[in-house]
Amino acid sequence: MSEEMQARRSERLSEYIRNNYSSPNEFIEIHNQNQGRISQLMNGKISFGEKAARKFEAMLGLPEGYFDREPSNVTVIEKQVRQVPLVSFVAAGAFENIRELDVDTYIPCPQNCSDKTFALRVEGLSMYDPNPYALKSFRPGEIIFCDPEVPAMNGSLVVVRLESESRATFKQINYDEWGNMFLSPLNPEWEEQVIEVNEPALIVGVVIGKHVSF
Repeated sequence: MSEEMQARRSERLSEYIRNNYSSPNEFIEIHNQNQGRISQLMNGKISFGEKAARKFEAMLGLPEGYFDREPSNVTVIEKQVRQVPLVSFVAAGAFENIRELDVDTYIPCPQNCSDKTFALRVEGLSMYDPNPYALKSFRPGEIIFCDPEVPAMNGSLVVVRLESESRATFKQINYDEWGNMFLSPLNPEWEEQVIEVNEPALIVGVVIGKHVSF
């Protein structure tokens, strides 16, 4: 592989992430990538071979050879916008197949997502962090996008339903060294800071982003 092709693929990956995500960290979190590897690929510090380029293209739904093309002088956002259903937390709690729900409202999801993705309108202040520098904070009324196809990792923001509840809830999920599940709010002033899950729980999906109306 020539140095020119290596530099081109690195530049194309950087351009794609810059145009489609708020930061490289968002790309890494959504697609469950290794932070160090993505950083090195973007900076041309490690080999960006043909196999890796084709794998990224397939993962992102891009045409084969996308990362081999000359970067354009015109910024074009390449992402495909998918219309996803806006449902209630009650409907999400009864989740089986999102495509079978009777939905009136569909909204565009700004993230790359699966066809099972749906949207919810945030309720309450448990996931609102008043710290102005907080990286993740959700006000009541904001719309979040939830993708059941994204695997839940330690620290992920999830929509989850406990067996004893009829509706889902939005929380951060954590596991201890024995695999026990805990749910936490993002609001440091919320009364119940750690909820130990002592019953069967269904992780409906992982929150991949939010939409804010101005």
